[in-house]
Amino acid sequence: MSVPNSPYLSDSGFSEALTDDPRKCQIVGCYKRHAYARAPKGLKVYSDFCTKHTCGRVYPEQSQYYCIFPRVANSAYCSHHRTCGQEGCEEQGEPLTLDLSDFKPFYCRKHRCAVLGCQEPPKTGDRERRCELHAVRCRVQGCSRSAYTHDDGRVDHYCLLHYGTQRCLYRDCTRQTLGSSFSFCHVHNPPNGSNDQDKDSNPCSLRGCNKSAEPNAHACSIHLCSVRGCPKPTVIYAPSSSDPPNTIATPYPPLCSSHICLDCDKPRNSATINAEYCSAHECGLVACRSRALDKGGHCSRHACSVMGCLRAKQGALSSSFLTVDRERERCEVHARGGSGVEGIGSGRIRASSFGAVNAGTGGFVRRYGGSGADDEALRVRMQRNRFSDDLERLYRSER
Repeated sequence: MSVPNSPYLSDSGFSEALTDDPRKCQIVGCYKRHAYARAPKGLKVYSDFCTKHTCGRVYPEQSQYYCIFPRVANSAYCSHHRTCGQEGCEEQGEPLTLDLSDFKPFYCRKHRCAVLGCQEPPKTGDRERRCELHAVRCRVQGCSRSAYTHDDGRVDHYCLLHYGTQRCLYRDCTRQTLGSSFSFCHVHNPPNGSNDQDKDSNPCSLRGCNKSAEPNAHACSIHLCSVRGCPKPTVIYAPSSSDPPNTIATPYPPLCSSHICLDCDKPRNSATINAEYCSAHECGLVACRSRALDKGGHCSRHACSVMGCLRAKQGALSSSFLTVDRERERCEVHARGGSGVEGIGSGRIRASSFGAVNAGTGGFVRRYGGSGADDEALRVRMQRNRFSDDLERLYRSER
């Protein structure tokens, strides 16, 4: 393997020197001349090996200049410099160094940054095992958790707990807000506090509205959240391309970002502390704030494993429900009467577009083909399950 930007200038031709001659490559059976490099001031610095066997690790500021160990076969480095940079770890791999003057040691999968494709060592003390570059913290004020990492390795702006709850409220906008105290992204953020406005007038925060905000509020009486005592503006409806020019956005529904369900325009469940969904879209288990897989049902952590069943699984109320047996992954009715999705407790199986499902599988679907919509539904459900599992691990790690 050739070494990129190799500093060794010798052509490593065959030498007539004896075996113990220092001018010859010290690898047994190799008869090429040892390599050399031009050090500062034009001096030649020799290696103990030829260019083929000299390790790619160089020391430009040291007298030896070259590595004293021979290169490993099919590698640019010796076994010493292929060893994981974590002290005490013996795993070996190829350092991803393009410039030999700036050598970066190899780190194994266990001791490198958890972000996909990153080869840097993790930041000291980082529980998420991320390097200095990727140790991004959640943007929500007061939150010190690490930002959430997506399946493709992309790092989000928010942690696992706040992921998906800080979206811009302009309809069809997928950008993140500027923080927990903002309702809009950097494009749609209302210009409160701008130099071109009179700060004493306290205008309505809705872009295009010239009315004054209510006392101790951020919006006028038309655009103020309908929840008593809430000072935030309502979720707004952005004008579409078919609307007349200069059409001002209108509030719909009369709820702010803190009181509107994340899945519909209904108010959040007031019976749940820090609720994020309405009673229909929230998990049916008391005190669980997660999104229900089906309207009126339960979330992926608490739902019966039989597809289409709205009941909670038997292990949902157990503190160790993630480790219980398969029977407890189903609700009481399906655990007693079968895993069918047509009659409750009938034990029969309905052939669906997802393919055949065998009784006694605990709701795990065996697919023998299906439509693209079915594939997408299954993919979304699997992604939700992964997200719920990650959230559960986060809760457990913070106990």
